[in-house]
Amino acid sequence: MGVIIGKKVAVQAVDRNRFKRITRESFRLNQEQLSGWDIVIIAKTQCATLTNIELRKGIEDLWKKLLKQVQTSSSS
Repeated sequence: MGVIIGKKVAVQAVDRNRFKRITRESFRLNQEQLSGWDIVIIAKTQCATLTNIELRKGIEDLWKKLLKQVQTSSSS
């Protein structure tokens, strides 16, 4: 998994590191379901303004959406 968050998205390093830390932890918790894929996460501007809880929920929702798409495409 790769995480990309530019200085234009979050000016302060502490904000960029917070995003990467939360994303990596979420991936670690869902690693069994997400194994076998190369995943690149690119942060959008809105990510810098989210609280930790909102960011975690958003990332969890993205994992669920990804898993649903993979299940749909593999069953077709």
